[in-house]
Amino acid sequence: MRRVVDPHAAVKGSPFLDATLAGTWFEQRFGDPIVFGLQGGAYFGGAVRLALRLEMPSKSATDSFGYDYDSPQVATNYFHRNSTAASLLYGASLGVVAASGEGFVFAPGVVFQRSDVEDYGTMLGIAMPFEWVTRRGLRFGMEVDLGRAFGGTVRYTCQSDCSVGPTFSGDRGAGRAFALRFQMGFGFNHPGKP
Repeated sequence: MRRVVDPHAAVKGSPFLDATLAGTWFEQRFGDPIVFGLQGGAYFGGAVRLALRLEMPSKSATDSFGYDYDSPQVATNYFHRNSTAASLLYGASLGVVAASGEGFVFAPGVVFQRSDVEDYGTMLGIAMPFEWVTRRGLRFGMEVDLGRAFGGTVRYTCQSDCSVGPTFSGDRGAGRAFALRFQMGFGFNHPGKP
């Protein structure tokens, strides 16, 4: 008997739950090549993809703010004090299904991400998720996120000859942001085999 192919089977495997492995880099904030997490989401009407995620960076996600040695803060003996290392990342991506089939979905959109440390601000950018879905609903995918990290705070401590007090805070400059994420999971309600 010939198998009947559902041309939109991949987006019907919804909601979905995935384990993720990512590498992230947020300029003037932190970078980490090994970030583990969970992602849950759904396809709505076969046209919109929403994914929510929680991720845990390794101990490498420490403050990598680089200051300018010619800046007024450094010239007046104020030095950057590292912010607490990020221990949790949370965010979401919202996209529009641009291509889908029996076993593949591409839904580019926007991505938002923050950490549990307010000093690092927010990342906002574009998301390009590529997902492959088997006949049994198993999911494999890759997502590339490109954008900007902005907001946040930098704290300075005086070493000697303090002109404005022992400590003060300044704005953390905007910078480039990048994430590469691999995922594996399962889509519920998948049409499967006829």
